[in-house]
Amino acid sequence: MMGCQSNFSLGKYIITVSEYGALAWTTNATFGRTRSGSCSVVGNILILLSCEEKALGYLRLEFQRNQMKLPVWDFSRYYCLSLDLNSTGKRNNSTEACIEDLALNYDHRPPAYEEPGLYRLDRYEICVDPYGGISWTTIDGSGKAARGSAAIDSGILLLKPKHDIIDTGPARLFYSKLRSMPSWQRTDLWGYEASLRSCAARSRGSAGSARAILGRLFSRRTVF
Repeated sequence: MMGCQSNFSLGKYIITVSEYGALAWTTNATFGRTRSGSCSVVGNILILLSCEEKALGYLRLEFQRNQMKLPVWDFSRYYCLSLDLNSTGKRNNSTEACIEDLALNYDHRPPAYEEPGLYRLDRYEICVDPYGGISWTTIDGSGKAARGSAAIDSGILLLKPKHDIIDTGPARLFYSKLRSMPSWQRTDLWGYEASLRSCAARSRGSAGSARAILGRLFSRRTVF
């Protein structure tokens, strides 16, 4: 029979999985306090939602000693903060509402499709080529057009670092064209690939869902 909860170490966080599959994070704050909140898992990514509670806890060294005794979190390939992600505006929901909806329906959501063409996403022009490749273009801080590739991972559009500078003419012309483009509708969420942090080197890859994590935890505990 499963215990009440299982705790894991992940970076500066302790990840807790309840017996019902609810996920939460805790980290040390200043003056012996802790901060904690909920988590959602979507495909390859564990997402730490915003802080929900601050409480008295351990001093930093005590927290770290306790953390070192825990097994390493290896149920997902990456983790990130919800603050690192943005809503595309497709559903007019907040970012965290989009995260929770995606986590709840990830296993049952059909693959999204976007016709080849140009799309508007915040200050970015998103290009989908005829072969399904995705790239982005925007005006950088120097007033020049920067371009990079992008990919969809775990239902989230992730913009990769820029790889070149191109000539698109005056910035005002770029933004004028951008405003006339249809908005990006293929994903509910987007962010930057650089915001993803790797989990354990021995990570078993995609967690898929909280239910899948619970099943794998149970299988570990029933192996004799």
